[in-house]
Amino acid sequence: MLTFDAAEVDGPFAQRCRKADRAARSEINPGPIEVTNTSSSEDGDVAHVEPALLDAVPGIYPNMLEDLAETAGGDDDGLSLHDGITLSHVMQGVLRHIEGNCTDPVAARHALDALERPFIQFVMRPVDQTGSAAHGYSSYSVVDPEGDDEDEDERDLGERLHALEPGGHLLLRGSQARDGDSHALAVSVTRLTEARVQVNLFNSNGWREVARHDNLARFPAIGKTVSLEDASAALTSLSDGVIERPEAFRSSRGRSIWRSVTGAAPLSAWLRSVDPGSPLQPTGQRMTPQKGGDCAIEVEFAWLASVLPEADYKLAKAHVLNVLTKAAVANDLDEPVLQRLRERVTSSLSAHAMATGS
Repeated sequence: MLTFDAAEVDGPFAQRCRKADRAARSEINPGPIEVTNTSSSEDGDVAHVEPALLDAVPGIYPNMLEDLAETAGGDDDGLSLHDGITLSHVMQGVLRHIEGNCTDPVAARHALDALERPFIQFVMRPVDQTGSAAHGYSSYSVVDPEGDDEDEDERDLGERLHALEPGGHLLLRGSQARDGDSHALAVSVTRLTEARVQVNLFNSNGWREVARHDNLARFPAIGKTVSLEDASAALTSLSDGVIERPEAFRSSRGRSIWRSVTGAAPLSAWLRSVDPGSPLQPTGQRMTPQKGGDCAIEVEFAWLASVLPEADYKLAKAHVLNVLTKAAVANDLDEPVLQRLRERVTSSLSAHAMATGS
């Protein structure tokens, strides 16, 4: 059995320590983390490590993962709804695989439960009412990966929220679309108590365009705690209502921000209107905004980072990326894509080691 281990903070680990204000720590104890292999070429290229993982996720085959692997490896042509459902199945398989070894198995189970629920999708598009400038509106649909019809009453988002147990999550995948362009977003509602919930919005590009404070700009997740009833009513309005453009977006610059698909201003305006006296706050982990067109994958990772401890999230991410790496090999994808995926697996493992040793 091979293991990935780092007895001392050195090189990239030292950089992670500085970023995380851990400069005083000189040693970590990450596990060790089991790995399937290490590899290096004969000409001395840097070795890569891969976490021990499922050889295949049940019902998912390498040819189904080609587009996901290309996108995660930096070669993006956009992803379909089917790709999103496939990614959810991969994440489910990963969480089942690592649940018993997580630092917080209960959190992992809640995340898995959320992913196993029917896939809910909403789309926000501009709409012009009575000659006024464009507003944002959303519509949603329930997508059942198994192809079974659901009872109409079960499609109501408010009812779904009331059915959650404390600690459970309701996850909605969404996007903002305009003029043929589209950007992936997500909404997650977590039941805290019988009467209170946490509503989080996810934008892997960050919230720089709509942030009123700099501390929101580099967080992919922002949110607020509201009553269960307010959240239920808000979800109902999200499914069939029009989001009016606030006064703050009436200026020339504001209109530009409102129309930007990556800014997600209509979605943030929707949540600001829920219990208006409660401000939006950054939630989850501070992360680097996405570097390319991989928003459909990165927004899923952003959500996972918000519901799992850092060590568990990084390990889950390494496993997901490793599944895509195996798919890249099976589909004979270009070497730069494969190289990037291997680098991302290794980076996630090193971050897991740091978090485990904290």
